Amino acid sequence: CGCGNNNCSCGSGCSCGCGNNNCSCGSGCSCDCGNNNCSCGNGCSCGCGNNNCGCGSGCSCGCGNDNCSCGSGCGCGNDNCSCGSGCSCDCGNNNCSCGSGCSCGCCQGESLQAASLGDVAVAPSSQIPFALNVFSEGSAITHQPGSGDFVISCPGTYLVQFSCSAYTLQSVSQNASVGLAVDDQVLTHTMIQKAVTAAGGAVNLATQSLIQVPAGSQTRVSVYNTGDAMNFLRPNMTIAKV
Repeated sequence: CGCGNNNCSCGSGCSCGCGNNNCSCGSGCSCDCGNNNCSCGNGCSCGCGNNNCGCGSGCSCGCGNDNCSCGSGCGCGNDNCSCGSGCSCDCGNNNCSCGSGCSCGCCQGESLQAASLGDVAVAPSSQIPFALNVFSEGSAITHQPGSGDFVISCPGTYLVQFSCSAYTLQSVSQNASVGLAVDDQVLTHTMIQKAVTAAGGAVNLATQSLIQVPAGSQTRVSVYNTGDAMNFLRPNMTIAKV
């Protein structure tokens, strides 16, 4: 049959020009999928960029132009796709979750704990230093042992917790006080103070806060002595992304 002028099926033995007919793209039929509504099955070499077809096995789709799922073998730079195993998504341009197998810069599981094992003498209005890093996961939070500064480089919400004991060698009553600071600005809602009434007497101090790190910047977190000169015993600092 002359398929150009007839409504005929593209079966075995019939060499149809599918461009002008509504025919099925089965085995033995060489379709121009760009101009036809055909399914992207085995034996059909479709240009998925111009067709609504599923990105299954055997279909080489340009996901940038199609509504297709980001399974194995599908590049998803311009699509709304889930970041499952086998999907190399650019998370900056997609709405995707940071699951296993997704190379997203989403800073999941970031945490760091630092401490000093002995006591540290700290002058008023000075940072409390931490001698060593006890635990670290990820790379978004950094701390140089011996320093009082913690640098956070990934945006998000972080929980900051501090605790220690404080004592004085002075014979008169002293004010033991600490507060968390962001970029050297003490957060007043984190300040806690207790009176040390006798030389050698100790008090326990603890404070915490959630902080927000904006995108495109680094944030420094520290703890300041906001009271009198004091000895801080076993200061402990933990920062974790929530």
